[in-house]
Amino acid sequence: PNTDMGRRLTTVKTVRAAILGGNLSPFDSWCVELFTTLEAYIRPSSSPWSKPLMRVLIPMPAAVPNTSPSPSEEEKEKRVVVFKAHVYFSRLLFYMIADDALKFIMSHLDPSAPLSVPCLSLPSYPHTFVSCQGQDAANTPSYAFTLTGLLKAHEHRGYREAQQPPGISLSLKRYQLQTLAWMQDHESLPHMG
Repeated sequence: PNTDMGRRLTTVKTVRAAILGGNLSPFDSWCVELFTTLEAYIRPSSSPWSKPLMRVLIPMPAAVPNTSPSPSEEEKEKRVVVFKAHVYFSRLLFYMIADDALKFIMSHLDPSAPLSVPCLSLPSYPHTFVSCQGQDAANTPSYAFTLTGLLKAHEHRGYREAQQPPGISLSLKRYQLQTLAWMQDHESLPHMG
C-alpha cells in the first residue's frame, strides 16, 4: 500500500487485479469496467495530452477477519470489503466531456458535496432568444454527457438590454447592450462593492 498524508492507500490497478484474479468478487457487474476505465484515464495511452487526466485515491479498508483457507458460504458473506474511491479530475478531462468512457465513470460516481444555490444571484429577466428545443431537454437521459446536451445546458438565452451609454457615439448592437447589462448587474452585487 501507498501512503498519502498518513493514510494507507491502494491503487485502482491493484483492486482491478484482485477482482480479475478472483481474490475480490464485486457486487455489481460494472465494477471491472469502471476500474478498467479509471485506469485508462489515470495512465492514458491515447489521450491527446498523454498526461494523467485524473487521480484516484482508495483508502485501505478495515482489516478483513481471518477465515479458513476454504471458507464456507457463510464465512464468505462475512468477508465484505467496501472500497471508497476518491476521484479527482484534471481540467483537461473536461475537454473530453462527450467521451462515452467518461460518461460511464460519471454515471457511477456520487457527488462529493450537494450542489448548492449561489449565495448571490443575478436578477432574472425574460429570455430574448428561443431555441428549437427547450433548455430543459439538456436534462433528459438521451442528452446526458453528450456534446449536444452540454451545449444546450449552457445555451445563452439572452439578457435584458442596458440603455445606450451616453458617452459612446456609435449605437451598440442588442447583444452588446445585453452584455453591458450583465456586467452592470455583476458590478452591483454586494461582494463586488
